[in-house]
Amino acid sequence: MHYVLEIRIPCSPEHISAVMGSLGPDNEGFVTPSLGEDSLIFRIDADDAGRLRQIADDLLACLKVVEDIMMLL
Repeated sequence: MHYVLEIRIPCSPEHISAVMGSLGPDNEGFVTPSLGEDSLIFRIDADDAGRLRQIADDLLACLKVVEDIMMLL
């Protein structure tokens, strides 16, 4: 079975570059990023639900770090 998960993250245009740069290296090969209107879209493809969950959990953990750092700036 094949699973797909799409996560949309609201993001202001001035922060898109920083967020993509921060999330890209850790998720390369597992997550396909793209730009939406005032949002970042992350697509995850996996062959089983467990792997899908692992990748999504990692992406969201990285996103939380980025979010915390941006609050400090």
